[in-house]
Amino acid sequence: MVLGSAYYQTNGATTTTTTTTTVAAAAAFRSDVVAAVAARARRRTPSRRGRRREAEPSSQSKTEKDDDAVTLKCVILPGFLRGFESYEELRENVEKVMEESKETVKKKEGSGNAGVAIEVSVAKVTKDMWIPVTFRGESLRNILDAIEDEVCGTGDVRNERTKVVLIGHSAGGWIARLFLGGKAVTYDGKMYDCIERANVVALVTLGTPHNSAEAYPFGRVKEQRTREKSNDDEETSLQETRRLYPNCFHADSGMKYVTVQGTGFKGRPFKLADFFLSFTSNPSSSSQSNNWKTLFEEIKHGISYKTDCLDPSSDGDSVTCVSSGLGLGPEAIEVRIEGVKHEKDDIHPWYGSLDVVRTWMNPVLEML
Repeated sequence: MVLGSAYYQTNGATTTTTTTTTVAAAAAFRSDVVAAVAARARRRTPSRRGRRREAEPSSQSKTEKDDDAVTLKCVILPGFLRGFESYEELRENVEKVMEESKETVKKKEGSGNAGVAIEVSVAKVTKDMWIPVTFRGESLRNILDAIEDEVCGTGDVRNERTKVVLIGHSAGGWIARLFLGGKAVTYDGKMYDCIERANVVALVTLGTPHNSAEAYPFGRVKEQRTREKSNDDEETSLQETRRLYPNCFHADSGMKYVTVQGTGFKGRPFKLADFFLSFTSNPSSSSQSNNWKTLFEEIKHGISYKTDCLDPSSDGDSVTCVSSGLGLGPEAIEVRIEGVKHEKDDIHPWYGSLDVVRTWMNPVLEML
């Protein structure tokens, strides 16, 4: 599925004193005056007990309405070296698009007067959680636990009236696949089985390197974690995810997968000769600085693409190659968006920009 590319070409980067009267019984007043004043005060100010009785029917009916409502719960999973605070724009825009489509979803659900409740949140993953994973080879347990708290809470009862959509940016997309589980296998000593505890209807991945070669320029630290059955202690968490939960693993049970990938940011391998050529080709040109910037950007993209898919000349979103970001097989709904970048900057739209969110949320809303 190709959505939005023409739109973004033409529109550029367009993509918030009750006063209780107490009458003191004074000996100087006659008893009938005291009674009259007290009766008048009671008529003006309901007693606390009376207020509780009046509030109970309203509270009860609200509970009944909430129980009958369908809740659409979207949880955003942060990407590598990103904390939850980086995703406020994405959260706000997802919520806005969901609210815009509320009536359509309500008709599809046949909710009648019960309504549709919208919840959009970001898993409380912090930047600090990535440090031990990156530099000491620790497991993803802290990150997975933060996701679990946001998606499942403390309850073990699956609520079929709450439909959960997981939205994973970058590494958050493949970590979501690990988090969903589906096999009686623990990860670093803990069982993650979100698919059993929450009614997850869709997983949306935004620029996720599903098939990353993990060919980091300076290598990677060996992971230090408990392994259950694998004899290969060199296997990374991403490799284990692909082995246990390949492609659209839960598609047979009705769960949908949407892979979203930005395109249009070509990479190139680093060659020193390119710098000299760029400098000497037209030294008097006013566009010389732009040539240098373009060359530098393409080389940066190429370094990321080589890490991901081993081809520095690939196309992608400036970080993730197209082949890797759309790497969940034919059962996934693929959304390519021209000119959309992996991270937010001052020039290009990214996955969290409002018009971009509207584009990739279309297939999600259609399936709800």
